[in-house]
Amino acid sequence: MEIKDLSTTSVEEVVFAILMAFEGYFLTMPSDPSYWAGRFQAARVDWTCSFGLFEEGELVAFIINGIDERGKHKIAFNTGTGVLPKYRGQQIVDQLYEYALPFFDEKKITHCALEVVQENSRAIRVYERIGFSITKEYYCFKGKLATSSYQTTLEQVNIDDRQDAKADLYAWDNSTRAVKNSPIGTYRCYEVFNLEQEKIGFFVVNPSSGYLPQFEIYQASLSENWHLLFDGIAQISRVVKINNVDAKRTDQRTVLVNLGLENTINQYEMEREL
Repeated sequence: MEIKDLSTTSVEEVVFAILMAFEGYFLTMPSDPSYWAGRFQAARVDWTCSFGLFEEGELVAFIINGIDERGKHKIAFNTGTGVLPKYRGQQIVDQLYEYALPFFDEKKITHCALEVVQENSRAIRVYERIGFSITKEYYCFKGKLATSSYQTTLEQVNIDDRQDAKADLYAWDNSTRAVKNSPIGTYRCYEVFNLEQEKIGFFVVNPSSGYLPQFEIYQASLSENWHLLFDGIAQISRVVKINNVDAKRTDQRTVLVNLGLENTINQYEMEREL
């Protein structure tokens, strides 16, 4: 068996390994390679910093890392770890990280991070053994909004023109860099106005899927504006999906629950300082 980077491995091979590794997982994984290509692009995946274990040319385990700066740190964010069932119980993830660390050091990466489903206690124990610790807690939601009563109007804007979001509270895949790095046309950004034409907030949405990576009101003290914001969102998509709302965002979580959205699954972010 051989460990090497994934720079010469096709997306199709990686996706096949993902599907095999995550069969029967807590979530059903998409099978379309084009979906994964867009997701890897948004996650800033660097294939020279992503590594796999190969047996007779077959990818049997992997860590896929996005590389970017977050705050004052350069991060290797593990956007996907998998081991095919036959190869589990051999501490392969430990071996992959041990192999990766010199490459991270060479690229002046200061921290590794990842997300893990809270119910996946086995994976959490593996990451803790490697040196990761839990740093954040995330909640995920989905559901269908009520029909918009059109108490709001929308203006499509460039994401750079909206007021600053709470960047440090957005997960890796929901960050502004992730949105801007996504394939062209994936997301749209709208600012929302009340009937008095006062700007109350913004949201970023994938109009095809209803996925909302970012949504904010501009005046936190006006909590009633959350419902106006979602009145605007419902004009674009009534079906919505929201992953990784930071546990610290009690304002967002409260409004999502009040809207009747389902809390589907929860995750931790874990981090290791190098």
